[in-house]
Amino acid sequence: MISSYTPTLSALARARQKATADSVRHLGIGLPATPGLPPLPAVSREMEVLARHFTPNQGNHQLLGSQATRVRVASAMTSHSWVHMACHARQGHIDPDRSGFALWDGSLTITDLATQPGRSRDLAFLSACQTATGSAHHLDEAIHLAAAMLFLGYQHVIATMWTIADSPAHYVADGVYARLAQGDSPDPSRAAEALHHAIRELRQADPTNPMSWAAYIHFGP
Repeated sequence: MISSYTPTLSALARARQKATADSVRHLGIGLPATPGLPPLPAVSREMEVLARHFTPNQGNHQLLGSQATRVRVASAMTSHSWVHMACHARQGHIDPDRSGFALWDGSLTITDLATQPGRSRDLAFLSACQTATGSAHHLDEAIHLAAAMLFLGYQHVIATMWTIADSPAHYVADGVYARLAQGDSPDPSRAAEALHHAIRELRQADPTNPMSWAAYIHFGP
């Protein structure tokens, strides 16, 4: 069984609308070091995985370290149909609208994302902590970063339900993108299946440590 989830039925209905047939434009955001936060040394390997599957060119771009500012990331997201976030993230339990991705000059929050124009996009891979955690103070509301990406128009979102370890993240990314890339061009419709198989391989390698692989979840059709 391969599981997928949705925060609301309306989000699922939007996700089922076929994305545009534009060529893949992949944006990778990577912060091995972030001012005021612990380092994420494995992010560099994760960005190497992205560069191998999506060669940087006119369509595919990476914003690394100090390049990944709030303004530059928000602007780049509007012109890329795929995005991969490898950074710290924070869930705002008291004020979930303030949940966000920790970038070089501050947090890109759900409130900031809500100002972006809604349009059909393909895949958001949120390789960061607690991107689908939600708020314990708002149990009847689906307010987290994964839901925000669905509302922005991404058909498929890969996110995490709690804090994840840094070191396995590049293995998950490599497994997912390798399966999505089978065929003539990367196919986001296989995102749930790709995540399922990537996590199964990680689980088989370390079955007694679910904290390293069980946090990943797919949202979408």
